[in-house]
Amino acid sequence: MTRRVLVTGANGFVGGYLCPHLAENGYEVLRGISGASASPTASRDFDLGDAASVDALVQWAAQPQVV
Repeated sequence: MTRRVLVTGANGFVGGYLCPHLAENGYEVLRGISGASASPTASRDFDLGDAASVDALVQWAAQPQVV
């Protein structure tokens, strides 16, 4: 079973390093992004400042094993 992880602040300094590391180690990474640079670039990017995107995140993530 692939472990699913939600990383909030994925477009920040730490998230920029953490997300690729988790993906390389077999995790399914759901990226919560926000701020001026929040423009989703992948199917698992969610703009935390947009209500519709947050709703989609809730539907997609269901029950992440790690937050």
